[in-house]
Amino acid sequence: MAKSAAALPVANTSSAGAGFRAYFSDYIRAGYQALYIPTNEENRVEGEIIAAAANNVIPAGTIPPQVVYVVAWDCFEGFTALGDVSAKCSELQAITTGTQADTYREPLAAFKMLADGKVKLPTRCIFVFRDLDDMFNRPDVRRALRSLCEANRLVNNAAWHPIVIVSPSMDIHPKLKPVLTVIDFTLPDEVRLGEIFDFVKSGVTSKDPSKVNCS
Repeated sequence: MAKSAAALPVANTSSAGAGFRAYFSDYIRAGYQALYIPTNEENRVEGEIIAAAANNVIPAGTIPPQVVYVVAWDCFEGFTALGDVSAKCSELQAITTGTQADTYREPLAAFKMLADGKVKLPTRCIFVFRDLDDMFNRPDVRRALRSLCEANRLVNNAAWHPIVIVSPSMDIHPKLKPVLTVIDFTLPDEVRLGEIFDFVKSGVTSKDPSKVNCS
């Protein structure tokens, strides 16, 4: 059954690649309607979501595996396909390109598109909403998001379109806390920083050993 409330504890994840992807995958497979990821690392977390989708982050029991697409939303550009796979999906062109795409910069229009089913979308698609919390002060936005989640209109037997809200802030309106599950996305840990250091060092050293001093 699709989930709309946070039945699991906040995930204190490591951002070292597979760590976050594993937690994220667990929540997605569990059928949660909406996740909230507080982080300043917007590009990095979106990259991890794309990587998770590429590794068949799909509902348990889906046979055969289906492609999972990733689409971002913000109030400036509306919907944008993320990753090569999503960019090549013809079904997503209706909301990411053309004159109609501009209408989806308004959050209510974006929510209505997800709810009414009039626009044909891929069966499996993760929607990453950037800075949506900036609009939580709007009663119409809060009501739309609550209605989508509480009625299981995003993830159900017919569609699988979970929302992931990414923002540097943790200022979640009290009326939305019951329908948003928070997942922590930490800064790189010591192991990950070491891996990055070794990678950069090896790359620089291989080109010109005389110019690198990493001691």
